[in-house]
Amino acid sequence: MTLLAAGGRGPASVGAPASTLIRNARVIDGSGSAARAADVRIADDRIVAVGRLTPGPADRVIDGGGLALAPGFIDTHSHHDRGLDTAREATAMVSQGVTTIVVGQDGGGIDLAALFGRLERQPAAVNVASYAGHGAIRDRVLGKDFARAATAEEIQRMQTLLAAEMEAGALGLSTGLEYDPGIYSTPAEVLALAKTAGAAGGRYASHIRSEDRWFWDALDELIAIGRQNRMPVHVSHIKLGMHDLWGQASKLIDTLDRARAAGVQLTADIYPYTYWQSNLGVLYPKRNFADRAETEALLAELAEADGDERSLIELDQRIHRHVYRCTHNPFLSAALGEHYLLSLRIWFLALDRVEQLGDAVREHRELLEAIRDGDGDAAEAAMLRHVDGFEQAIRVVL
Repeated sequence: MTLLAAGGRGPASVGAPASTLIRNARVIDGSGSAARAADVRIADDRIVAVGRLTPGPADRVIDGGGLALAPGFIDTHSHHDRGLDTAREATAMVSQGVTTIVVGQDGGGIDLAALFGRLERQPAAVNVASYAGHGAIRDRVLGKDFARAATAEEIQRMQTLLAAEMEAGALGLSTGLEYDPGIYSTPAEVLALAKTAGAAGGRYASHIRSEDRWFWDALDELIAIGRQNRMPVHVSHIKLGMHDLWGQASKLIDTLDRARAAGVQLTADIYPYTYWQSNLGVLYPKRNFADRAETEALLAELAEADGDERSLIELDQRIHRHVYRCTHNPFLSAALGEHYLLSLRIWFLALDRVEQLGDAVREHRELLEAIRDGDGDAAEAAMLRHVDGFEQAIRVVL
């Protein structure tokens, strides 16, 4: 009943079946064992029996037809808190079998007491757990004056806010150290905040400070946090994000294994595909967007654009405009970022127009600010400027 109500249906009617029996399914129970043919009975939102079961008078029987039946999947790195209040059915998640999402990733997140309170009043179709986001906390303390190291007093204020988030139910602290405002934090600031999370039984998950040119230093920073604070640490979407690092996966695995053997509670996750998604800023840690030499160095580390003019323009249109047109949701327009790398390669090919790269970044920031402020009209206008600029760049280059 709770699941049906959370999915947007009304309460169960009087006389509804007391239990549900799913028959003729291939059960994958999550233990690592092979799939097996079995029936599963569910009562009061709980699995009460698994095996060869006989239907009872109170059962609602569902024929599994030999399909796979498994516990709900947990998306341990999710950004689907965006728009969840207006799309409580969470179709993109539940249609893939995901029943629990872990949000507050990469240093993002909001007031967790407010988030969880809203979900209690208006449940969504998925369970929600969350980290406390370093970037969100830093923003509350430093505001627009974030492009610097925090003072000792400001770090203490951030620790107080983080302790409140932990009390509200946060799993731990997340950081996005390639993004504003987290990129300006010192390792000492992050270590102190992670210690606060660890003292409350939390863990530390990080989009580390560099996924490319300073990758090994960034990984060492995370390992040091785990070692010094004696807390679980996790590398989000670990990757070797530049040509010079390709082929060093064995070195990476050895580094992780050595840390674990030394007692560091270290884990990592990785994309099951060969693309990655972020914004333009992560490739410019010094934020020197109009620096031609920097751009040329980045170009040497990125694959060249391929395809003809028509295919590239159609791909841009499909990725950028289709998302917004279909969702009418400014929060989901953040999905536009999934195509930034191809668009970025196109900008890089137009090195005589490097100043346009700065324009693209500014337009992206305008879009994110409009999304953050909940201004749908401003978000749409910024998005269209952003899309039109990329389409113009494609034509110029080709």
